[in-house]
Amino acid sequence: MDPHGLRNEHPLFPILYIIMVENVSKNLEMTRDTSLLPGLRITRNVKKINHSQFASDTLLLGGEIKITSSQFKEALD
Repeated sequence: MDPHGLRNEHPLFPILYIIMVENVSKNLEMTRDTSLLPGLRITRNVKKINHSQFASDTLLLGGEIKITSSQFKEALD
């Protein structure tokens, strides 16, 4: 086994990746619900979003305030 972690070719990699990404998403949703990272409202009557995920990409959505980046870092740590 690679001392630096699992390689992409390892059979467990997809399962472990999904578990990790799901936890990141839940943590970001929790920060949105507690208003630490409120996110952006795309249209009326729709929940604000603070992240978007597709395949192996995650897009963090917030304002241009400096404190937002530190709050994203805290949520991801």
